[in-house]
Amino acid sequence: MEGTSARIALVMRKHQVPVAMRPIKTLKSLLVRPRDKQEKDEITDCIYKMPCASCEKCYIEETGRKFGTRLKEHKTEVESITSNLSPETSVHQV
Repeated sequence: MEGTSARIALVMRKHQVPVAMRPIKTLKSLLVRPRDKQEKDEITDCIYKMPCASCEKCYIEETGRKFGTRLKEHKTEVESITSNLSPETSVHQV
């Protein structure tokens, strides 16, 4: 609201309260743009949680590599374990 800041500053100064005004628009706010959002597969240095496909358990892990790369590794590992099992053996898929 125009003029409100000046009035508040005047009252504060009367009571010996130091006041510093800041501009609403700064050169930084006009020029700097936030980074583009990363795709989930491109995120690095993250902690992730994956639910099991056959029960209510979850797998939680931290990785410094790209999440997409790690996710593909999980899928490959689960597929290789599943293909090597006998029919009566059960596996928890992540």
